Order: sequence, then structure tokens, then C-alpha cells
Amino acid sequence: MPLAYSVENITTIISGIIANADQLQNITVRGVVSLEKGQDRFTLLNDNNNQIICFIPKSVNVSLPQKEKTVIVVGDFSLHPTNSIYQIKVKNILEDNIGINASSIEEITNELTGIISGIPELQNIQVQGEVSALFMSSDVLYWNLQGKNLAFPNVSIIQCANIRTKESIVQIGNEICIKGKITILPQSSKYQIEVSHIYDDATNNGVDCKCPGCDACQTMQGKGKCPPLLNPDYELCQLCYNVSPDREDRVKNTVYAYFDALGGNGFSSQKKRRIRMGTENQEVDVILVDENESIAAIAKCYGSGYIGYGIEQLKSFLSTTDSTLGIFANRVDPRKWKYYKNLRQNQFEMITINQFKGEIKNIINCIPSTSRDQIDTLKSEKEDLEQTVHDLKEQFDRIKEICQNIEQIADKEKEEIDE
Repeated sequence: MPLAYSVENITTIISGIIANADQLQNITVRGVVSLEKGQDRFTLLNDNNNQIICFIPKSVNVSLPQKEKTVIVVGDFSLHPTNSIYQIKVKNILEDNIGINASSIEEITNELTGIISGIPELQNIQVQGEVSALFMSSDVLYWNLQGKNLAFPNVSIIQCANIRTKESIVQIGNEICIKGKITILPQSSKYQIEVSHIYDDATNNGVDCKCPGCDACQTMQGKGKCPPLLNPDYELCQLCYNVSPDREDRVKNTVYAYFDALGGNGFSSQKKRRIRMGTENQEVDVILVDENESIAAIAKCYGSGYIGYGIEQLKSFLSTTDSTLGIFANRVDPRKWKYYKNLRQNQFEMITINQFKGEIKNIINCIPSTSRDQIDTLKSEKEDLEQTVHDLKEQFDRIKEICQNIEQIADKEKEEIDE
């Protein structure tokens, strides 16, 4: 059996993909409000009953819009990991205005669908987990596959769908492994796995690849052995590494999503930050920074269990920047990362994942409430200015177009007079 993801792997990987898709960040979407999701959530609907769920963070000073009112929502795409939902994290809610350029719900969900369908690994994946719910609709069998993700406070869930209705192993409480592709359901603001195969053995995830001759290369026509290992410190051969959930770029996306989930007012995740070390500039994989661009936490990322000099590099980065916290990650599973606290003077303490989260919370709480208020105010003012600039640019373009039309009319009249 080829390599299998866990449910939490899928959640963190897709979270990272969405967070790094520029076209899904700082978007404006127009729709009709439906208030059915609680005090901080509502849905945007359109005439085709497509919807996008919108979530208002506590730090954003906007009120729930009126039901059945057409509004424009400004925000970022994100995942709600506990129920297989994609959503917009709201930054602002604007009155509907013909002059404001906003995407339709179809346009933005098509954008998301295009991104997901454009990643081959998400179109032919295996995922393992526990069946936690089971229901039928028409000829389709639906169930929830769940796991535990320590990057988020609750259980991660992925909805699954399969047209075969007589799968006896799909029973609540069973550990199963499925094969299929990630698809988007715009009618419910959900992503799901469209299942093609179901296995009753969820234990063989392939991470102990012993080359040559693993499952991945044996399935290739005419080839029965793996190519040479890229590096003997990797646990996986090149073929297995390419299909592995623990590939380095996926590990970086997972850490980015993890930092983003732990962050708070005044903090943000960044990738590829260059820092000065001696006479050279070196690139840090992922960092968590405050509003002054000071580094609160640094992550050094590798793939598929590779270690190399990564831990030593991480400690050097911490010493150089005087950052408080560090992560060494060579898996997409946060439970397998190594967490460090910088004690200064080149002394470091290895801490647990819960201690790390507590240290992050302490750093966030150290920002005075007045500073957080100022940060929120500046962010709101920045968004308002950006919207004003956008509106002025549209007005300028319309005036420019009118002037061009006037010039064309004048030129035509001049030609008629000359004739």
C-alpha cells in the first residue's frame, strides 16, 4: 500500500496551501447574508444556493450584518479544521456598492477548486482515520473520517463520499484507509474526499520504506527497484519521498499553518526570512513575528525524517536573533517535532508541545491591551485606505474613459467639419 496521510496531515497541508495562495487572501466577495451559524458566523448565499461561511474574529470590530442583506465581505480564506469547512476570516464588511469590484461566490469557489485540482497529490491520495459519522443521501454514502491534530484545539474531520453503499467496513468506530481525491462542495462551503477505494488496514503508512523494492517503485511498469537514495539520512527513497505527506515543502506549509493557528493580535507567520549570520545572509524557513517585525519563534524544516545539521542550524538562528522559541520539523505531524526554548548564552531547553504553546500565549499576552487596540485600529485604517485607493482608482479609470470618449467625439466632429 502506498503512503497514507492522517486526517490531521490533510488539514494542515490544505491550510498551508490556502494560506500561501495570494489569490485567496485579502479577497472581496459579494453575497446575500444568512444568519444561521451563531454569534460570530454567517453565510453568504447566491441565487444558485452556493454559499461561503464567514467567520468574524474577536479582534475584528465589525457587527453581524442583517439577514437577507447584500453585502461585500473582505477577508482571507481559511479552514475550519473540526468540520471539513472552508471559510472566510472576515476583516471588514462593506455596504453593497456597484462601484466596488467584488468577486461572486462562484468566482471565488472556482478559484479554490482550481488550486486544489491543480495539485496532483491531492487528486490521488490515501488517508487513514476513524469513522465518526455515517449517513446516506440519494445513492451516495457519506461519512466523517476523524483524527486528532495538536496544531488545533479540537478533532480534525474530513467528510468522505462514495457511491458504493455496501462497504461493511465503513462503520462508526472502525479504523480504515481510503483512496480518492479532494473536491469542493460550493453548496455547503465544504471540502471532502471523493472515495474510489476503501481498505480495512489503516496501519501501513509506508514511512519505514526499505529500499530497494518498496511498494511505490514496484507499481511502476518495468521497474522493480527504487533509484538510489537522495541522502542516506532520509528514510524514504526518491519515489516514496515525492508522494510522501512529509515532503519538505509540505512540512513548511504545515509549520506555517501551525504558527498561523497559534498566533494572535500583532503576530503573523512569514516564510523565507533572511537573517544576518556573521558575514553571510542565511534563509530561515518559517518564522512568527510581532508587529515590530521582531522574531518570536523560528522553525527549521526538513522532509521525511531527515535531520542533518538542522538542529544545530536552528540553535544558531535562535542565538543570532535572540528569539525565544524554536521548532525543528521534519514531519507534517506536530507531535513529532522538537521544540526548544532559548535560555540565552547559547543554552537551550527542549520543551513539550504544550509548553511551547503556553510560551507563545505568554508572549502574546505580554503585548499591552492598548497596543493591541492600536494594532487593530491601524489595521482597520489600513484596510479603509486600501479600499479608498481602490475606489479612487476605479473613479479615475471611469473619468479617463469618459475623456477618451469626448476626444473621440471631438475628433469625429472635426473630421466632419473639415469635409
